Amino acid sequence: MKAQDIVDFIIQIAPHKAGVPNDSQSGWKFGDPQQEVTTVTVCWSPTLGIIEKSIKLGANMIVAHEPLVFSFIDTPWYKNDLEEDKIVNRRRLQLLREHHMCVYGSHSNWDVKEGIGVVDSFAQVLGLDREIGRGYLTRVYEVEPVSVEDLAERVKECLKLKAVRVVADLNRKITKVGTAIGGLGQSFNLPEELHRLGAEVGIFGEMLDYTIRHAIELNLAVIEAGHLATENPGIRNLAKALEDRFPDLRVVFLDTGIPWVYV
Repeated sequence: MKAQDIVDFIIQIAPHKAGVPNDSQSGWKFGDPQQEVTTVTVCWSPTLGIIEKSIKLGANMIVAHEPLVFSFIDTPWYKNDLEEDKIVNRRRLQLLREHHMCVYGSHSNWDVKEGIGVVDSFAQVLGLDREIGRGYLTRVYEVEPVSVEDLAERVKECLKLKAVRVVADLNRKITKVGTAIGGLGQSFNLPEELHRLGAEVGIFGEMLDYTIRHAIELNLAVIEAGHLATENPGIRNLAKALEDRFPDLRVVFLDTGIPWVYV
C-alpha cells in the first residue's frame, strides 16, 4: 500500500477545504507519497519520542495532528534559529530520513470531521449529547444541573487526568456547558464566543492568563483540561477509521503523553 492511498482516504472523509483556510499544519510534511507502507502510527504530536517509538514498531508512516517542525518566528522579542537550523527539527528529520519514513498532518480538517473528529469526539467522551449552540470549533450543550466541582471531577475521570485547573465558585450550579478543544483557549477573545452561545462554564484545552481573566469578567466558569487531553479522543478515532478502512494495514495509536508532573 502506498502512503498516498492512506492520505487519499483521510482527505476523502475529512477534506482540507472543510478545515481552517490555508491551514499549514494539514498536508504532507515529510517523505515520499509513493512510499510503501505496512505499519502506520497515529499520534497527536510527532515528537522525537514518537518517532523513535514508531521506528521500533517498524512503521513506515506517521499521521500526526500537530506540526512536525518548529517554525522560525521573526520577532523583536527574542532570537530564534531558522527552521532548518533548529536542533529539535534537525534531530527529528534526521531520524525520519535515516529510516525512510513519511509524515502526513491532519489538523483542522480532522478537528471538524463530523461524528469522529476532534470536536465531536471530545463531547462524546464527556457524555455531552444535547447540543444547543455551536461556533466553528466551539459547542454548547445542555446538562442536568451540576456543580462546577462535580463537572470538573467528571472531566478528570473521563480524560483520566490527575488534575484540572478550575476558575469558578466550585459550588455554582450550571446547566449549559461549552467546549473549546486544544489551543482555542489561547485566542484572546475566545471566551466571548462561548458566552454569546449561552455557556455558563467552558471546558477548555489550553488557556492563557489573559483568556482566563476574560472569562472571569464574563462570569464564565472555567475548567482547563489540557491541549492534548481534549484532542486525544479524536486522534484515537482517526486511528480507528484507518483500521476499519484498511484491515490489512497495521495501525498503531501512540499517546504523545503529558510530560509534566504536579508537585
